[in-house]
Amino acid sequence: AYQHISGSLSESLALTNPGTSRALTYNYVGGGAWERANVGSGTLDFTYDPFTYGVVTPDAALARSGTGVYAVSLVGARAMGSQYAMAGSGGLQVDFGTGRIESSGTLSTIDTNGNFKGIGVFFGSAPLSSTANSFSGSFAMDDGTRFTGGWQGRFYGPSSNEVGATWQMSAVD
Repeated sequence: AYQHISGSLSESLALTNPGTSRALTYNYVGGGAWERANVGSGTLDFTYDPFTYGVVTPDAALARSGTGVYAVSLVGARAMGSQYAMAGSGGLQVDFGTGRIESSGTLSTIDTNGNFKGIGVFFGSAPLSSTANSFSGSFAMDDGTRFTGGWQGRFYGPSSNEVGATWQMSAVD
């Protein structure tokens, strides 16, 4: 993680570590986020821009038959009056033949002091592109507040070994 603070502005870049041990370590995909928080005049201006990177599975090498099951580590942030970190785990299933992707799991919401604020669920679905290594669809979560939005991602590694995706949501009024 890299951080720069100037007055009321805090900016940071966080990246996952490559490897095969510890949480959030993979062989082919990495994740990162650029976070910006400015607390001026008593209001919070907060952005969180996640991304994935790594050794992308070539379009021609992406499986087009069979199924796959992947473990999911979910990380993120939200701002609703205050900043909150989000962490979760679950699974992702893909039917390469039909091009259908489904994901679900549980998540925890934590305040900036590290205090547990709540537990919830996340779920997503998306069609896999029939010609490219990409997917995009709907994503939602509920931790006492209902959020809906979308996610997009792709497969990484020479044989669709891993999945990387980003998601974005807003609260349902």
